[in-house]
Amino acid sequence: MKRREPIIVNLDKVAVGVQIGRARRMRRWRAKRLAEVLGVSRGTVSLWESGRTLPSRDHLLALCIALHVSVELIALGVPLRRRGNWWRFLQVGTAGGPVQPSRPDSFRG
Repeated sequence: MKRREPIIVNLDKVAVGVQIGRARRMRRWRAKRLAEVLGVSRGTVSLWESGRTLPSRDHLLALCIALHVSVELIALGVPLRRRGNWWRFLQVGTAGGPVQPSRPDSFRG
């Protein structure tokens, strides 16, 4: 069986932070309320939203559940879109345009 290379997605801390802040404001929550729900400090939420750190995998999932958004929306900027035989990811880049993560040429989905 031929070994396939994984799809690599590098998350942009600033873009993730923008999405967290946007989702929180759409829910009309203050950062303090989100911190209470997630069991973290207000400062931690501030670090995420400013793009200085990324939430852990567990916190990312809890964030998405609490804010009623998908992981794809927070992590990549937009939901997954079906195109061809593989899922195409789009992300809001720091310059404002869509950015595609690297995709190995050997991948055939």
